[in-house]
Formats: sequence, C-alpha cells, structure tokens
Amino acid sequence: MWRTITHASLSRRRTDLSERSFTRTDSVVEREDKALAELRELCRKNNVSWPKSELVAGDSGPDDDNDDSNLLRYLRARKYDVPAAFKQYAASAKWRREIQLEKTYDDVDIAQFETIRRLQPQWTGRRDGTGVPIMVYVVSQVKPEDILALHKMDPALSSVFLAAEYVTQFVQPLCGKLHHRRTTRSINIIDLSHVGIPTFWRLRRLLNAASTMATAHYPETVKKIYVVGAPAFFPQIWKFITMWFEKETTRKIAVLGHHESAEILCRELGADNLPKRFGGDLDWEFGGFPNLSPDAETFSSRLFEKWVEGPLRLLDGPEGKSRIVAVGSQGGELRREEL
Repeated sequence: MWRTITHASLSRRRTDLSERSFTRTDSVVEREDKALAELRELCRKNNVSWPKSELVAGDSGPDDDNDDSNLLRYLRARKYDVPAAFKQYAASAKWRREIQLEKTYDDVDIAQFETIRRLQPQWTGRRDGTGVPIMVYVVSQVKPEDILALHKMDPALSSVFLAAEYVTQFVQPLCGKLHHRRTTRSINIIDLSHVGIPTFWRLRRLLNAASTMATAHYPETVKKIYVVGAPAFFPQIWKFITMWFEKETTRKIAVLGHHESAEILCRELGADNLPKRFGGDLDWEFGGFPNLSPDAETFSSRLFEKWVEGPLRLLDGPEGKSRIVAVGSQGGELRREEL
C-alpha cells in the first residue's frame, strides 16, 4: 500500500514541481517584487542584515548585505507572508551572528570538516538541466567511526551546519556560474539500500539535528529529493521525516521503486549525470571527489590541478569577477588560499 500510494502521487508531484520551477508569469513576478520590496523595508527599519565573512567584507557595500536571492528563499518558504518571512529571516541572521557562523566556517579544522562532510549528502560534480547540483547520500556507506568521531568532538552536533554551508557557499554558486544562472537549490538522491534499523538508529540524532537546522535556517534550498532502495520499514522512517521537515519539503520527496528508479532518474537528470549505482553512466562513488562535467572541468582546471579538501568559498567581486578561496585551518594555521 505504501508504494502504491507513493507511486500514484509521483507523476502528479513531478508535474506540479515542474510548473512551479519553470513558469513565472507576470503576476508571479509582480507578487515577488512587491513582497521582496516589503521584506527589504522591514529589514531596513529593524536594522536586520545578513552577516558576512571577513573575506567578502571589501567585495560589496553595506546595501548588499541582504541579497535578493536569499530574501526570496524565505519569502517562498513562507508562501509570501512577508511578516512570517521576516521573522524567520531575522532569526536566521541572529543565529548566524550569535554562533559566528562565518568565522566558524572560515576557521574550522579541515580534518574535522571532512568528517562532518562525509556524514551528509555529497556533490557528484554534476547538475541537472537547469544548473541545480546533484547530491547523493548513500546511508549504508556512512562509517560508524565517523559518527562516533563527530559525537566525541561535538556532542551537541552543533557543527552539522558546516556541510550545508559548503553547499550554499561553494557548490551552488559554482553550479550557477557554470550554468550562467544563479541557483540556491540542490537535488538529493538518498540511497537506503541495505540499511537496517540499527544503522538508522545510529544516525537518528544526526539526521534530526541536520533536518531541524535546515528547516529553520536553510529554507528552500532543496529542489527535489529522490529516495531509492527504500527498506520494508520505510513507513516507520517516514513518520520521523514528516516530524522533522515542513510539509513543503516532504512534498518534494519522491520514493522510487526498484524497477522504475533508473528510468526516472536517467530521464529527469540525464544518464551522464547519474552515478552508475543508480543506472546512469557516471563513474562516481559516495565518499569520492566530484566527477566534474566537461565545462566544470575546464573551469576548475584554471583554478586548481586536483580537488581541494576542506571548506571553500566562491566569492563575487567587483565588476562581476569571481574567485574561489580555500579556507579552514590545519595544525592551528589558518588557510586563506585564493585558487
């Protein structure tokens, strides 16, 4: 019954999402512009601004602190209810300032960062036809020692945001540059093959912390979530998912059956962009470095010869020029390497 209900609604959801993603009528644009202006005015009146990294402090003026694309994420998440969007946006700005998120990301130990990154969805190096990066999370390949290491160095799991920050500060901006169209969203493929209840139980605190943080402070950063290899106990997991995420996020989740997953993923993402384990042609495994598309390979070859570990930032400077900066720390020494 579970799979029947899920599959019956899948095609309808796919159509709805496609229409919302690509159809922007004059009335929609007018509504967005009006709501955006109102939200900007609320921020101005209440002195609310988005914190910046010290690395970008000189790249733009104070008027650019509240970026339009960032404000629109909160408006869309709150269905253009401007007061509600302002409340969430102001809370996120306050949270980032209180935990010194920008400095934490820029100064984090690279080994610690990589441990956190390995426990969450990872970029394949590819994107869909609209420029949105494709992320993959193979739950069965999450190493228990990484979970234990994270719990030991961060019992409160307060650092789970670092992986999300990597996506929003580097992966999404890079994909936007390559596609010549800014993107603030990602596609996630969640592989639950060979996952038993003990594995899910070990990960439950991490998943809960990550989903709670994402719902509160990273709204509208997901375009779609594909779940493949769902085990028999998935209906029980679904109960947790519906508690952790808002309804708008759960509506973006498509649970694919074993016999249809390869066909659907290849059709919607392209075989060249889909890892072989899901029926595509891409030679990429969870835990490895991104396998870049030809245009991304050309772009990155001018910047670095091999993939750089640790946190990265893609920064927009004056006159539309971009630069990638490798940040973090190693052996107590800060890394500020412009690539």
